Amino acid sequence: DNCRYDQVKSGKPTNERLDSRLDDLVARLNRAEERHDTVQQVAFEKLDVIERFVSQVDSHLSCVATQLEKDYANMHESLEKLYQFHAAHDRVLNGRNGQDGLLIRTDRVEQYVASSRWMIRAVVAATITLVATTVAGWMATQ
Repeated sequence: DNCRYDQVKSGKPTNERLDSRLDDLVARLNRAEERHDTVQQVAFEKLDVIERFVSQVDSHLSCVATQLEKDYANMHESLEKLYQFHAAHDRVLNGRNGQDGLLIRTDRVEQYVASSRWMIRAVVAATITLVATTVAGWMATQ
């Protein structure tokens, strides 16, 4: 701004004013470089902090991934045991390869118990009839 005033006043800037202006610009440039260096240093410090944080997150994610792999393996192993238990349970209940399972055996036992009840009832009825006819025949002879 001073240079323009000098230009307007005298028609051209003076060397003294140009030197002053140049010194002012150099001082501003030096301050800007110092600020730039300070900002750059702060940015590098923040980047170091971020880099450490990312390293910690990466380490934590590695631990989580390892734990998930272990959990998945345990879950898979438990599922295999469950499938084997289910297959054994199914074989015991329903049978396999011509062998009868518990359900069929229980059904047969129930059928046997039901038929034996009728058999016992028939035997009891026949015995009562036999005793009654025997008593009736004995009473008739007396």
